Amino acid sequence: MIALVTGANGFLGRALVKRLLADGAADEVRCLVRTESTGASLQEHVGGAGLAPASLLVGSLDDAAFLDRALDDVGVLFHLAASARGAPADIFHSTVVGSQRLLDAMRRLDVLPRTVLVSSLGVYGTAQQPRDTVIDEATPVEPQPPRRDPYSYAKIRQEELFVQFAREQGLGLTVVRPGVLLGPGGNPLPGRLGIRVPGLFLLLGGGTRLPFTFVDNCAEALRLAGSLSQTSGQTYNVVDDELPTCREYLRLFERHVRHVRSITVPYFLTLAMSHAIQWYHGYSRGQLPAFLTPYRVAALWKGWRFSNDRLKGLGWRPRVPMADALRLTFEAERLGLRAG
Repeated sequence: MIALVTGANGFLGRALVKRLLADGAADEVRCLVRTESTGASLQEHVGGAGLAPASLLVGSLDDAAFLDRALDDVGVLFHLAASARGAPADIFHSTVVGSQRLLDAMRRLDVLPRTVLVSSLGVYGTAQQPRDTVIDEATPVEPQPPRRDPYSYAKIRQEELFVQFAREQGLGLTVVRPGVLLGPGGNPLPGRLGIRVPGLFLLLGGGTRLPFTFVDNCAEALRLAGSLSQTSGQTYNVVDDELPTCREYLRLFERHVRHVRSITVPYFLTLAMSHAIQWYHGYSRGQLPAFLTPYRVAALWKGWRFSNDRLKGLGWRPRVPMADALRLTFEAERLGLRAG
């Protein structure tokens, strides 16, 4: 069987490729990368683990002929390609338009591959949920996507494309919604903690739980989703156990990595600040970007719990416990600071 991974050189993509190669269930792990240099970087990453080399395909999701070659004889497709940063138009193009190009190519296939779509916990309508609600797969998807951040908006639209295609074409689709990825090489101060202003970090999460998943734990969840027949037509959230609060995580980061000049902003003040920013955005006719709105504050920092019960029903457990995941992340960050 051939496994195809889009976005193979991303943070999660690398971990997934390494996991698939180690598992040995696929005869070939075919990796889509954008440039020769990213392909070489990926090969070095997985080759350093003593694993068999992956098959690299360099090209773009905008290239129909390239996608036809990439999809040839594929048994399982892992679609990770997306963009989390940059201009909203770029995020939308990489995540949504690229996905549409991929689905167009899949329409030309005689046999559709099993497909695992990597989405995000950001698709849920958490702004409408009361504090302490358990966020699980039954939580409604965001009802007002334009009011969220560009990445969440794009992931919601991406899911809609795949679900509609699966319904029309009979695609065996599994949707996996990871939380915040944690691990060496990732962002050690993720956006769910708060926001940076010049010379200061505003800790907005406070007692809100961070829905972390260690990158290797998430890769194992994807492998399971692509290998078990009962996952077809299902959705799975991926979060680890023993999730720290934003406040706890920042304290641990400062203890083990470096001091962060920060101020803790309580939820009610964060909400008031967002109202002021939104008002001034309108008053100044966009002179100040509306980077923080009351809706986004309610969607990120009201405070919930997160369930991984459905994923555990497949036999998944975090291969790396949270204490070890934090240690490995902090050690890598310290080494990076010394090297810099």
